[in-house]
Amino acid sequence: MKRLLAILLLIIFIIPSAQALSLSISPGSSTIPYAPETTIKITFYIGSDEDQELRVKVEGPLAEYFEVPQETINIIDRKGRLTVYFNIPKLEAGQYNHLVGVEQIVPDRSYGQKPSAVILTAAVFAPVKMLVPCNGKCIKLTFNADNGEIGDLIFFRANLENTGELIDLADGYVDIFFNSSDPIATIPLTEVYNIRTYQKATLRAELDTANYAPGTYGATAHVNYDGHNKTATTSFRLGTFELELLNIFVKNNYPDTIATLAITLRNIWNEEMSNIYGDIIIKDVNNKIVLDTTTPGIIKLNPFAIKTVNVPWNTYNLSVGNYTADVTIYYGNKSIHSSKQVELIAPPIQRFIMSWEILILLIISALIIFLLLAYKKKKKKRRGYGYHY
Repeated sequence: MKRLLAILLLIIFIIPSAQALSLSISPGSSTIPYAPETTIKITFYIGSDEDQELRVKVEGPLAEYFEVPQETINIIDRKGRLTVYFNIPKLEAGQYNHLVGVEQIVPDRSYGQKPSAVILTAAVFAPVKMLVPCNGKCIKLTFNADNGEIGDLIFFRANLENTGELIDLADGYVDIFFNSSDPIATIPLTEVYNIRTYQKATLRAELDTANYAPGTYGATAHVNYDGHNKTATTSFRLGTFELELLNIFVKNNYPDTIATLAITLRNIWNEEMSNIYGDIIIKDVNNKIVLDTTTPGIIKLNPFAIKTVNVPWNTYNLSVGNYTADVTIYYGNKSIHSSKQVELIAPPIQRFIMSWEILILLIISALIIFLLLAYKKKKKKRRGYGYHY
């Protein structure tokens, strides 16, 4: 009951005092041409669902260079006009973003506003962007390529943005690398003409990967533009429906415990590989089978992923020594097999005890030798005190 009463009181205080306004601004955004040491007039039209006074706001790295004739504007007949002046300074090349707009003025609480009231205010802003080009011919360059399967066409994209003067022609080529600093192939990029300031363009190339080997390749784009050049690098992978068995090793490899046979796999296909499973047989030195099992669950590998599969191995009643692990992995209609020697070793505490035992034996042996030498020396000394005639 108390909770319900508190909610009702909250509604009584909040609802009557919630004041929100719907505002709009046009144009929704503006791009200003860079003209240093000049002043540009920018006009916006404000729409509102009621007449009232609104505060003007300018935000951004160059806000101090915006001149606002009036700090507030009046909405009359649900319409208003906002005018600002931008005094453009000399700037370094780059993009400068600002927000220009209006916000609702919060009423003064001294006019009888309830102290606990929640006041909702509205605001609307339009982005004002200015792009400052560099002097001369300049571009921003990014480069990317798709992964694929052996035999696919690999597509390359050299994406450039002109941040300087008009570029009449952009072209170039792509060098392909594989396990070497020398390119194994060179392919041309398409040409693009008349790239205006801050216009973006894409130069494209494609590579036929028939007879290529699976693996990771490097690529370098060389882009030429009106006597200038720029490079960018990327990499791509070629896959085939193959699975590699990279390693087999044992973790917690002690007798009389639950050891782990770890099997590391690598997917060299450019797609996910699923429904992978394996058979594991471990034999001792007498060729006796001590483990015959399968991998737990169904294995999945993402494209080009490496994953270690853990198989439990009950080593109770097994002795320290070498064993042979035969692992066969099945995927699709293929399989791979590997055989490797693995070892069970004495637990650390047992090895510690054995080390102490050896140390004690060495001390006892040293003590016996010492006593024998001392006895021989004493016996020889007694002979030296004998009687002479």
